[in-house]
Amino acid sequence: MRGYLTAAAGVLVLGLSGCEAVGDFAAEQMERTGDIYRKVFSGEDKEEETRKEKDEEEEEEEKDRRERDGEDEDRDEGQGGDEDGEDLGESEDQAGIINNGGSVVRRNGDDYYWRYTAGSVEPDGLFASFSFKSGAVNQMICRHPDGSQEVLFEAEGYGDIYFAGDRMYLMEEWGGVYSVNLDGSGRIDYSDFSVWDADGETGIVLGVSESTPKVIRQADGSMEIAGAENSIYAGTIDGYAYLSVPDSEGGLVLYRYKMDGSQAAQEVDRFVVPADQEGFGGQVYVTQVSSLENRLYYSYGSYAGTGGFFQGGGINYVELSPDGQPAGRGTAVSHILAEEFLAEKVNGEDILYYIGEENEINGSYIKFRDEPYSACMAVNVNTMAEAVSDFRLGRPGDIVYLNGAMCRARENQAGYDTLLPKEVADSFGCTGDGLESASQLVLLRDVEAVGDEVYFTVEKCSRDTSRDVGWRQGYARTGSERYRLSGRGNQVELLFSY
Repeated sequence: MRGYLTAAAGVLVLGLSGCEAVGDFAAEQMERTGDIYRKVFSGEDKEEETRKEKDEEEEEEEKDRRERDGEDEDRDEGQGGDEDGEDLGESEDQAGIINNGGSVVRRNGDDYYWRYTAGSVEPDGLFASFSFKSGAVNQMICRHPDGSQEVLFEAEGYGDIYFAGDRMYLMEEWGGVYSVNLDGSGRIDYSDFSVWDADGETGIVLGVSESTPKVIRQADGSMEIAGAENSIYAGTIDGYAYLSVPDSEGGLVLYRYKMDGSQAAQEVDRFVVPADQEGFGGQVYVTQVSSLENRLYYSYGSYAGTGGFFQGGGINYVELSPDGQPAGRGTAVSHILAEEFLAEKVNGEDILYYIGEENEINGSYIKFRDEPYSACMAVNVNTMAEAVSDFRLGRPGDIVYLNGAMCRARENQAGYDTLLPKEVADSFGCTGDGLESASQLVLLRDVEAVGDEVYFTVEKCSRDTSRDVGWRQGYARTGSERYRLSGRGNQVELLFSY
């Protein structure tokens, strides 16, 4: 197991080699690579030594081959990404789109994002969170691979950008979405619609309108019903969007919709909420989905209170046949205290990381920034053996503040990729500990990995007690700067200030 830093990139990516899971699950240990923790298990050391010897032999053979072929050993230096040379961002879909639904989206090599002004954002906010202003006019920027930029159009809009076919779907106000051609023409408004996901190739957009899942088809912009009323979106996996809805008998139904529109909604699982969990205080629904081969795991629960606290729930699984029909189901974890969980395949067995009663819950869903939990539980679903783990659990795919750096939680692997190293955060004076008591804050916001580039905002604000609302702390925004970190040159470029 090793961590490495691409020499020219300046973006730390921890290459975590395969986890050798042998011996008893409870006899676990933690290995540390830099500041990122990874789960391994104690057991017979001979297998590990054999693997290392084999790796060393293969490295020597590869080195000899390079010398014979006259290849430059450092030819890939500065490419960013992980050990296999992959980009830091999501892979490109069939429509040539990367990071669809993010604040920066790459389409056929061009990067699209909003350029804001001082009037685009509210001057004050609670917990140093500042909302975009509805009605503010901003510029849609297209940045080309050579670094040149052009203003495509100006419009009222902000936040996430979705591409579907040859159209962009943009947010104008809460619950208000519109679509335009790439030059800003041909506008179609959807006054009561929130986007959940979009298929860049087919042009299908899935979202919710009037409490009902609906899809927009690019051809004419019309909407049609895609699921049951009061459904909640849980996530998209392998081209299927998963949603849940309560049934008439006090249970919960999990179903999926194929994002290319080729299939009707299909029920995946149905279960009755355990009697000891009916007093959650709010509507129970599926909060996260994750798959390992043909097994789909999902967490469920509810939220309540002004702080948006998770009230508790559990994790179930369902075996899916090739045609998507349920072939078996079970309970993986009967009680969880947070919605986040991670499913990982370790030496052929399913390991789940989750927050249980043995873990300390730090913070709530109202906070200054996303940070992973200090510890979690780990359970081997095959044997049901469990133990406390030092792995700092976060929601897979989320970007969190971890040990002074901005890191992204890996999918189906207990580890993180560092997008903005601590040195970069420190260079901007990013506030570390003591957020609640600091009079001045510098926070890193809106971090997006697109290919081997990282976009991020440095936001500055000051404590303002006159803007407090009860126990909620008020702040005044003093300035924001949008940057781009090049993975190939370790260069930080200021894009705009506002």
